[in-house]
Amino acid sequence: MLFALLLAVQAAPPVETATQDSSAAAAPQTGQAPKLKAINGAFDYPRAALVKGVEGAVYYQMAIRVDGKPANCTVTKSSGSDELDKATCTYAREFMIFDPARNAQGLPVQGAYNGRFVWSVPQKR
Repeated sequence: MLFALLLAVQAAPPVETATQDSSAAAAPQTGQAPKLKAINGAFDYPRAALVKGVEGAVYYQMAIRVDGKPANCTVTKSSGSDELDKATCTYAREFMIFDPARNAQGLPVQGAYNGRFVWSVPQKR
């Protein structure tokens, strides 16, 4: 039986997966950073990490294309677990949908999104 991933995140409900960092690197100086719009799908806790009881926070940066789709993902601060780090970027690229960054004229442009996944082993009931 697969366990559902429980993510503890500092984001506005109902989306509970990533936070946005409003640093200058996230958007053009005169524009707006990309915004997480939705998460489609359910994440499974990486089996190897689940069996070992591994938990941790993964900080990452994603390049966001003009159409709002993730172009790539880089772990900027590791959880200490290769399984959790790899799963974070895999799930972020596969399931996250963004409103693209906007320039000063309001036109969509490429941008970057900084986020964090907090992986917590589900508690047995």
